[in-house]
Formats: sequence, C-alpha cells, structure tokens
Amino acid sequence: QSIVSSTLCAINNTGTMLCVSGYNYDTLYLYAIIEGNLIFLRSIKTDINSISSMSFNQDGTMLAVGGGDGGLGYARLYVYKVDGLSVTFLSNLSSYTNTTGFIRAITFSPDNSLLVAGLFNGAYSGGTYVFELEKHVSGFYYAVNDIALSPDGKWLVVGGGSKTSFYPTYYGTDYVNIFRVTYGTNPTIEFTQTINLNAGVGISAPDALCY
Repeated sequence: QSIVSSTLCAINNTGTMLCVSGYNYDTLYLYAIIEGNLIFLRSIKTDINSISSMSFNQDGTMLAVGGGDGGLGYARLYVYKVDGLSVTFLSNLSSYTNTTGFIRAITFSPDNSLLVAGLFNGAYSGGTYVFELEKHVSGFYYAVNDIALSPDGKWLVVGGGSKTSFYPTYYGTDYVNIFRVTYGTNPTIEFTQTINLNAGVGISAPDALCY
C-alpha cells in the first residue's frame, strides 16, 4: 500500500505505528512497525480535501490531523483515539477554527493536556488555536507556518506573521512569536514578544521550528 506523494508522516512514541498522508490527499494510511518492517494496517478516509499536518500526542494515545478543503474551503482539525494498533475517531475541533485556510502545524504539550494548532490563510491571516480536550482555551490571529513547544511545555513558539503588527512586510511571515504557557484548572497562553527574523521581502519563513 503506497501513495504517490507522501509529504507528511508521524510516528508514535513507542515507534510501533506510522501514519502517512500528503498534500491533496484526504486519506490517512496507517502502518505497524514490527522489527523494522512496515505492515499496512488500514486507511482512514476523511473529509479533509488536503491533509497538511498531523501529530501523535506524547504518550501515543491520540492522533491529531489537520488540513483544509482547498481553495476557499474551511480549515479542518480532527482528533483520533489510538489504542494499541487501533485508531478510532474521537472529536471534531473544526468549529473553533471556523474560517478558510488550512491547519498547517499541530503539536501537543508534554503532559498531553493541551493541543496547539496553527492556521495559515494567506500571508496576512491565520491563527494559533489552543485546546484543552474539546475546550477552546485561547486564540491569536495571524498567519502561522509552524509551531513548537519547549520540552517542559512552558514556552510556545509560533513562526509566521507578526503578533504585534497585522500587516508586516510584503509576504511578511518571517516572524517568531513567543508565548508563556501556564497549566492548571484554567490554562493560559500569554504573549511575551515578537522577533523579526528580517528574512527579506518575498520570503515566507520560518517553515520549520524546533525547540
């Protein structure tokens, strides 16, 4: 079982499951990893016309998948429950991102309590959405290319448009926005600063972040 252009993949924390998809694909392809070999498990067809991001949570019990309907379609964000090699639908978070564009980046906090999704909808628009299970915790609105959480989960870094300026430079997504994350009964996401990478006119960066 294969797809023509696999541009996305995610492996669970135990290294026993691989999820593969790609741009302009609406289907997830799941494989078991057994002694270094890939064994096809099943495919899951979604109503996401173009899957653009996916991530397992830290203990491998959830798989989040994001994308968009293409063109002027709406962004889509779904969460699946993972139990061993079984994957079943858990929740639809798309209503919180009720806008055009596509979910470009997804990550989970180290304690699995928060899901962060980044929306890209052109050079000047998009958003960062933070969820506690199905509760929408917070939102910040600007184009998002990628997101990363620090290993202790206390700092969220978002690459894309400027948090402090709605209209940065032309194609201006060359910024890094930093947020402080507080956990507990009522989690908070506090903006601290924006860093201009000065990548230059016509540059859309950063496309990848690692903390």
